[in-house]
Amino acid sequence: MGRSAFGSSAQGDAATAEVARKRQEEENAAIRLVHLLISCANAIQAGDYAAATGNLAAARTALATTVSTAAGIGRVLSHFAAALAQRLIPAFPTQHGAAPNAASSAAHAGELYRQFYEAGPYLKFAHFTANQAILEAFEGCDRVHVIDLAIMQGVQWPALIEAFSLRPGGPPAVRITGVGAPPAADGARDELHEVGVRLAELARALNVPFSFHVVTADSLDALQQWMFRIVPGEALAVNSVCQLHRLLVDPDAAPNSWGLHLPSPIDAVLGWVAAMQPRVFTVVEQEADHNKPSLVERFINALFYYAAVLDSMEALSAQRLSRTGRATTGDLGAEAYLQREIFNIVEQRGQRPRGAPRAADPLACPALARRDVADAGRPERARAGGRAAPHVLGRRVPRAGVRRLPDAHVARPAAVHVVCVARSANEHRRRQPYRGA
Repeated sequence: MGRSAFGSSAQGDAATAEVARKRQEEENAAIRLVHLLISCANAIQAGDYAAATGNLAAARTALATTVSTAAGIGRVLSHFAAALAQRLIPAFPTQHGAAPNAASSAAHAGELYRQFYEAGPYLKFAHFTANQAILEAFEGCDRVHVIDLAIMQGVQWPALIEAFSLRPGGPPAVRITGVGAPPAADGARDELHEVGVRLAELARALNVPFSFHVVTADSLDALQQWMFRIVPGEALAVNSVCQLHRLLVDPDAAPNSWGLHLPSPIDAVLGWVAAMQPRVFTVVEQEADHNKPSLVERFINALFYYAAVLDSMEALSAQRLSRTGRATTGDLGAEAYLQREIFNIVEQRGQRPRGAPRAADPLACPALARRDVADAGRPERARAGGRAAPHVLGRRVPRAGVRRLPDAHVARPAAVHVVCVARSANEHRRRQPYRGA
């Protein structure tokens, strides 16, 4: 009896030791893979494409043999390896395959956005917080106007319309103006019009007076105040979801051919936002620093960021699987959404020229356009004036307030609400509003 117990204990210890050994081997292999990919990015940055190709080939071998891509860090690194391969296509097109069809890719952008929205609480939380700020700002108003700087599929607004329908004393007359890219010239369906139809049908069912208008432009800094048809007496809100980072430029960028530093596009946008005197300006941004000119810095920052994001997505997917007993195709679409962001960060080679149009794909962001708006964008937002009342979801927001700078000629909205979405699996918390000076 004693010998049997002793033997079982020894076998258990051996099995535990074997599991620990295999786990350590996997961790070591993953660390080597990270170093290979960073070395590849370094070689690309230095223009040594032969060395970059060698590092990438070694990384792909590791992904195929020693590092599982089914989950965890291997799954994250597989996306970054694919992005580096895409970056190397101009140098070695025969070795790394052909570029994906841009038109076909853009055709699925809206659907990927919808699947990402449904797959997790990230954007839902941000929309809920922004809508709550808008509801508070519109309290007691009988005519309200919301300008959405990126209407996309309009998923933020059904909840707001429903909230208005339940308001004591009856709903206000609601007008929503959606900003989007001009419709494609190839006869594709007008998605902005379809969004307006869906919202109008919902409002009619809820007995909410409603109108919808569309403003199209290739870039937000090309818009003008008169395009929004501001009506005296309407309470106005401006809503920006993951758009302001597109307007930031590298502060160390070289001047133009005349030796001048042109004003940042964000100055133009915040100028007409402030001039319209909205009651509230809601801003949603990711807490991420992907705006570095250096490919290696951008690559490392993005690697840490998307490792946390995809880890969070895996946890949510596992919860759904345990609850329902089956995986959902939406998880794959959400991951594809994130993969497109990774490709965009790694592939881009330079900053969007001033005045160049935005990509038609709503998921694509201009090169060097991703930045921690909670930090770097604070001086620009401050020019819009107002007191800060941010609601924050994230890991780290360095004083996520907006201070009003001395700028007397700028009309100030009543409040600027900032929602910073740092899609991390580790810390999801809502901080108390910071009241700026």
